[in-house]
Amino acid sequence: FEYRITELPHQYQGAAEPGMIYDENTSYVVKIVVTEEQDPDSAEPKIVIVAEPSLQPSDITFTNKYEPTEAELTGDDAIHGTKTLEGRQMKEGETFYFQLSALNDNAKTVLKAPATVTVTDQNTMDFTFADMTFTKVGTYTFQVNEVDDKGNETTDADGMTFDTNIATVTVTVTDGNDSDDPADHGKLLASVSYSNDKHSNVTGHAQFTNVYKANMNYGANGAGGIAVTKTMVDRIMEAGDYNFTLTGTGPLRTAP
Repeated sequence: FEYRITELPHQYQGAAEPGMIYDENTSYVVKIVVTEEQDPDSAEPKIVIVAEPSLQPSDITFTNKYEPTEAELTGDDAIHGTKTLEGRQMKEGETFYFQLSALNDNAKTVLKAPATVTVTDQNTMDFTFADMTFTKVGTYTFQVNEVDDKGNETTDADGMTFDTNIATVTVTVTDGNDSDDPADHGKLLASVSYSNDKHSNVTGHAQFTNVYKANMNYGANGAGGIAVTKTMVDRIMEAGDYNFTLTGTGPLRTAP
């Protein structure tokens, strides 16, 4: 007697698991030899039928692979942030830089090297990093911070105070087969959370707020004179909005 053992294709699996690739190419032929023999356990003449298979259960192996659909962060779901500038509007040609870095080993499999994006337009001060694809379950941790044009830490200058906020971005990838929603089965699912150390109330994106204050020094070439700072609240300050005059009110004194 000869029998062939195969695994049924996906479409014939009554409760086929989404994302599972069944081993349809492996097959085994089992030969069974049937004979009539004297029952060795009987003292009297007694014939029994003995069936001897050519393969044992341990000889038969089928290997399936679980390959769920990859999880992706694209469009509005991609890692993103917002730039806010207080005290004045952006100048023509002015650029702000933001860097995304991988913090843990999982993240390094997705982001091999730090990525930088820019904000160059007062009217569109949101920024978004490139799409990402995740192929395995796990936690992926990234960091977003503001940098200069060379990728280094920013330096306050010319009245501008840069935001030192560090935004920690955590991407959690889970197996959709664990979801109660059948539409998620056979897929990896990615969810994103944001933690801003300087803006803890903002949890939906990375937030960076720079503050500009106009400064003037009265005196000889601005050295050793009177320092004046103008701060605008609830409105953007335009160049030339305000002028200041220094007027003496007492007897004139001159340096000896």
